[in-house]
Amino acid sequence: MLKTMRTNTKWIMIVVAVCFVGMIIFAWGMDITGSRSGGGATGIVGSINGDKIPWNTYKNIVDNQLQQYGGGNRLPLAQQRRVYEEAWNSIITQKVVEQEIAKRKITYTDQELVNFMRNNPPQIAYSPNLAPLFQDENGQFSMAKYQAFLNPQNLQNPQSAQLLQYIEMEAAGRLPAMKFQDSLTNAIQISDTQVRDQWLMENEKRNMSYFFINANSVPAETVTVDEAGAKAYFEANKDDFKKEARRTVDYVFVPLQASAADSAEVRDVAKMLMGKIKTGTDFATLANEYSDDPGNTGANGEKKGGDLGLFGKGRMVPAFEEAVFGLKPGEVSEPVETRFGIHIIKCDSLTYKKDAPKEVDQVKASHILLRIEPSRETRDMVEGKVTAFREAVEGGSSFADRAAADGMQILTSVPLEKDIPSIPGIMGSTKINVNRVFAAKKGDLIQVYYTENGYYLMSLGEILHAGIPAFEDVKTDVESQYRKTLQAKEAEKIAARINDRIKAGKTIKEAVDEDEFKKVDLKVADVYKNLFISGLGAKNLFVAKMFQLENPGDSTGIFVDDNGAGIAVLNEIKEIDEAAFETAKENIRTRLLSEKRNQILSSYVQKLIDDADIVDHRHLYVGL
Repeated sequence: MLKTMRTNTKWIMIVVAVCFVGMIIFAWGMDITGSRSGGGATGIVGSINGDKIPWNTYKNIVDNQLQQYGGGNRLPLAQQRRVYEEAWNSIITQKVVEQEIAKRKITYTDQELVNFMRNNPPQIAYSPNLAPLFQDENGQFSMAKYQAFLNPQNLQNPQSAQLLQYIEMEAAGRLPAMKFQDSLTNAIQISDTQVRDQWLMENEKRNMSYFFINANSVPAETVTVDEAGAKAYFEANKDDFKKEARRTVDYVFVPLQASAADSAEVRDVAKMLMGKIKTGTDFATLANEYSDDPGNTGANGEKKGGDLGLFGKGRMVPAFEEAVFGLKPGEVSEPVETRFGIHIIKCDSLTYKKDAPKEVDQVKASHILLRIEPSRETRDMVEGKVTAFREAVEGGSSFADRAAADGMQILTSVPLEKDIPSIPGIMGSTKINVNRVFAAKKGDLIQVYYTENGYYLMSLGEILHAGIPAFEDVKTDVESQYRKTLQAKEAEKIAARINDRIKAGKTIKEAVDEDEFKKVDLKVADVYKNLFISGLGAKNLFVAKMFQLENPGDSTGIFVDDNGAGIAVLNEIKEIDEAAFETAKENIRTRLLSEKRNQILSSYVQKLIDDADIVDHRHLYVGL
């Protein structure tokens, strides 16, 4: 069967997606080299460990994902940009693992492939389109029917042959990945001790009275941050302030928003519709013709007449809610303006609270939404302004001079490192924008970056070299960290005062209540080993100290770390439910095994990515 099927693989063009670590997706069957593309690469968009990625290969993956996510409809620009990032990241992940499989010389025999095909149906086998082939009389997937289909005789039927070829190619893509996973995780075992420790982590509990004073809760004005102290702190902790090579971006934003004339035009449409409604035109008919609400169109393209269904208070924005809950059944509101646009609302019916029959509980309503958006004329005007700015800078004017001439405020980004995923402050920015920044020269107009809300025009600002900066360049960061250090010490002093009172015979509550610092949040609660504590996180050392206490009344003493200080007193050790452990332990073992496998796999793959030599030239090809 395999040889016959392999002679017909030209019938199929597929990208095989394999679920890896339960979350990571790999396209094992992808023609990543471009050797089967037919049309030839039009350029190299990047490389991973020397393996070149053709532009057309990357773009085909992007286009497939855009089609998949959009269902044939054009996605909003921000989502399109995310798809470009997801596609690139999936190529990187796929490629480094593909290279590792080759390095490990992972192969398979025909018999292994047949066994894998029989026992690991592809996702397509569960598709509704194939339901008659692989479902039993109850409508459930039938492994027996699927395995029976894997018969060489089915190659005589062209349609069955094509599906069989797909199943084989999909399995051939997944099998090396599965063998790779097994090579990393087959030796993993979960001992009885590990199972017990995990159960105790989640179920062993003690009733504690405790507090933790986070450094940030200590008022900043109670500590003195002087320059001499900050400089001394900087000198003692210079490595903490070491920076990679960085760059800043200067940018202006040209908003794209509806003009007064655009708004007036929409309000005129609302008035016209109100006139039609008052003279008896059917509301649902008008909603289907005029409403801009995308929710008015169902999955199959059917119109809903503006129907919003039944909803209670708190579901809609305030102005809309106030209007609709003030209507009686059959009434239509005057036009209501919200951030979404102008609404004309019809109350279809009301339901009342059972315990208050005169008080409205929910309303069933319909609406017509008229969005207030920039007109073509407004867009042309804004785009003309952007074009004039760009042409002026490209023609030799400085970015700053042109911004001043247009009355635009120049904003400057925080220093950017090369590996960050986006530019803070630039809405919808992606890694591609960062690449453009680090490819730019001083004075270059980096990009005209379009968003639904307007245009960003960006220019390279400062170039900051790697190393330990001068104190003045990081003074704000130094003072912030130094202040937190002083606040943590102040928190320790507060805890020390409270601890002295406890040693003198006071209860922890009495000791806290008597202290002049009134922001101590004393808790009395059952504590688990994996408890999350604000400022410390979960599974922290403070909780570990709580579980070292042996007798009610015992205290941890002062617990101190960089985040602050606290004290805990044991009230009661809760009895362990051994029967519950016996019931749960095998499920815990299974879960721990799965988690451990996932952890090892994801860590291994992430290290492959971190160690990879990745060249990204997408900014030369992607215009978004």
